[in-house]
Amino acid sequence: KEFVWFMSVGYGFAVMCIGAYLLILGLVKGYLTPARGVMAALFVVYGYRDSKNFWFHRKTRMRSELLAIRKQSLESVRYAADRADDKVKFTDDALETILNVPRVFLPLVLRGCVDWAKENNVTLVTAEHMKIINDKRAKEKNKQ
Repeated sequence: KEFVWFMSVGYGFAVMCIGAYLLILGLVKGYLTPARGVMAALFVVYGYRDSKNFWFHRKTRMRSELLAIRKQSLESVRYAADRADDKVKFTDDALETILNVPRVFLPLVLRGCVDWAKENNVTLVTAEHMKIINDKRAKEKNKQ
């Protein structure tokens, strides 16, 4: 068996916050000794993770892998749109209007588009339909 160990960003952030807390508390209360300062600094340094590297190791030494910064492609949005509903389909122009939607919100946006399409008996959503949906959403947003 082979295990791959990695450090999570949340864990690293928590450790870094503990170190910052110890450092600030020591400075404010006035009991910061060299040993406590080194310990607090080690917590901060150990807890720091930069967001563009994924740290892992297989055997003994940690190494970083550069994370690919993915831009959403039309194919990935098409895949999500095809899974949203089996009857309602989207044209490429329609999908290009939601290309910059964050990945985490894409299913919600697609579900809203599918609901609108079903209410209006539309089976193929085009860019013009997406403009209508966006206008409707903007009006609803201004009411609140």
